[in-house]
Amino acid sequence: MISFKILSKIKQKFAGSPVSELRDGEGTLLPTTLNLMVTDACNSRCVMCNVWDSKQEKEFTPSELSEILKDPLFENLKSIGVSGGEPTLRRDLPELFQVLAGKKGIRGISLITNALNESAAISQLDRCNGICKEAGVSFSVMVSLDGIGSVHDSVRGRKGS
Repeated sequence: MISFKILSKIKQKFAGSPVSELRDGEGTLLPTTLNLMVTDACNSRCVMCNVWDSKQEKEFTPSELSEILKDPLFENLKSIGVSGGEPTLRRDLPELFQVLAGKKGIRGISLITNALNESAAISQLDRCNGICKEAGVSFSVMVSLDGIGSVHDSVRGRKGS
């Protein structure tokens, strides 16, 4: 997963190095898939994940994401996975999707959600789907499930989840 801090470190590491050093003749050494962690905010308290307990110094804005993705390091991206925390908690998620779906060469964007706040998640996902559809980009959603009833509640750390 790539956070704002990690993206900044990647840019610093390769600053001054021509991207051509990172390619073979076909550009295959450049990433084609990006798992983009858009937030560490989460409405679950999963036993296997403490992302909700860590606080990012900063969440990147849509304009910052746009600038980051202009870097030649990301010129071969075809697929982007959006994750978190819980991505649907970001109010500007559709604006982030505008940036992602507008990136040249992107064929598909996926998002993983716990969908605990069903109506808010569906609203956000519907907007993101519309953006992808308009851009001709495939959109898929994965919902995290860890069992049924009390098993799921126990793993998610939330009664009634």
